[in-house]
Amino acid sequence: MLASMRVSSSAYLATHGIGPGFACATIGHQPRNVIYQSSQGVNYTVHGKSENSCKFGVGVTYMEITSSLQRKRSDGTWQNMASDFSGANKLGGDIAADAAFDCNHNAAKTYRTAALAYTFKSGVGYTGDDYASRSLTCPDSG
Repeated sequence: MLASMRVSSSAYLATHGIGPGFACATIGHQPRNVIYQSSQGVNYTVHGKSENSCKFGVGVTYMEITSSLQRKRSDGTWQNMASDFSGANKLGGDIAADAAFDCNHNAAKTYRTAALAYTFKSGVGYTGDDYASRSLTCPDSG
């Protein structure tokens, strides 16, 4: 059996959660720029972090999360730039995935984090998704 869950913000988790007994929440954080120094100079990346957060003691036996970093195309569709996956046989807590993409553009582009989660609780599988978008620039380092 597969059931659906949806949470649109981390504030929602504190008061509502998802699934029977409000067990878990799926959270997609706004994409962010990360600037780092390497031997080749300054590099720019965009990161999209996603979390699957479940309470302890409510029958959770397995959790997973996929984080996809996507960029909006001129036609309005989303192009997947990078993905990351994390899965664990846990009884609750948090797991996270952080997708990263090396970027180099001076014009502002819209990125979004697509969080897709799966949790196995009391013999039932639950899926969840959340999305967060943001306009970012990645200055030319050369």
